[in-house]
Amino acid sequence: MEKQNQIESGRVVGQKIMTLFELIDNDNILSCLDNIVSGKKVSTAYLFHGKDGAGTEAFALEFAAKLLCGSRNNKPCGSCSSCRKMKTLQHPDLFLVYPLPSKEDSRTIDPFKGLSSKKIEEIQQLLQKKSEDPYTKLLVSGARSIPISFVRWIRKQVYMKPQESSARCVIVFDAHLLTIEASNAFLKVLEEPPENTIFILTSEFPESILPTIRSRCQALFFPQLPEGKIENKLVQKGIPGEKAKLIANLSAGDLTAAYKILDYDIIEIEDMAINLLVYIATWNKNKLKEKLQNMVEIYRKDQYKFFLVLKIIQRWFMDAALLKLGMDGHLVLYNRRDRLIRFVKSFPDFDVEGLHRAIDYCVDLLRSNVYISLALVNLFFDLKEGLGRRAK
Repeated sequence: MEKQNQIESGRVVGQKIMTLFELIDNDNILSCLDNIVSGKKVSTAYLFHGKDGAGTEAFALEFAAKLLCGSRNNKPCGSCSSCRKMKTLQHPDLFLVYPLPSKEDSRTIDPFKGLSSKKIEEIQQLLQKKSEDPYTKLLVSGARSIPISFVRWIRKQVYMKPQESSARCVIVFDAHLLTIEASNAFLKVLEEPPENTIFILTSEFPESILPTIRSRCQALFFPQLPEGKIENKLVQKGIPGEKAKLIANLSAGDLTAAYKILDYDIIEIEDMAINLLVYIATWNKNKLKEKLQNMVEIYRKDQYKFFLVLKIIQRWFMDAALLKLGMDGHLVLYNRRDRLIRFVKSFPDFDVEGLHRAIDYCVDLLRSNVYISLALVNLFFDLKEGLGRRAK
């Protein structure tokens, strides 16, 4: 069985730890990284894994800042030349690796060769956004994998002497997207690691990384962020409180997912979910037929939006259950409170657990490639049954 070292998280007592990048929660992990640097027990490679928005990439940048800071006090001072360059992700001893659009010439050493000036500009803008908010996902349009050319380029860089700091850091975002060729090339670097170079891999799917690469990494798991922390972050960005609470709930502890939801008209999606429930409750066959076609079209064009509709339906039932218990203060769809009250009065015997299971089952069917129309028709019948009899 593969033996994989696990880092033990430390503890923080007293005042909040100061950081170069704005980090959310996980002071225990931060303290753990401090202990690694202060104890001078830095390994060659680390694997930060967990949900994208749990902070794996943000903490990878912070860890690199600790290692590259010129003050040598185990924490980024924020004022030295190294920290200033690190803050803008322009440190000469920091190398970032990330998925890129595929190119036909796989023999090149330059991963950016062949990319258009528009694509290069897009990457520069993404890097700037990443420096401003490390929880922003670096997603280059059209990128599906990390090509071997990127690893070849890194290999050429890391065997040189560091330019400014005493160490050099390589951060591989979405390491599970290394191609087979890139993985094998990266493994060779880890087998004969250059001096004073630390590799930090981040991934939401560590099981998809080559086992021989994982076995050479110290692994650190990042749990999902508390809902309240995500809500506070969204409010800081100017999102209204009720909307921030809903998005935080739908994101399931993933700040990256919360940022993605911001791209959608959440009120429109709420309306879609509630209208669907109305048609199911009244069993309006003509409207349900229209809704079925509409949902199929949404699924084919934007699956993320489709699943947001289902998530809001689940949230509706949860809020209805809370309302029955008199827990109004815990409602997420508080702006729909009046309609929720009418729903509870109309369907006092609704089965919240059964209704949740029905939606989960629909999601499972779709992930198993069951025909979308069949999965939805089955869902409509299951939801109708879960509502119970309508009160007179």
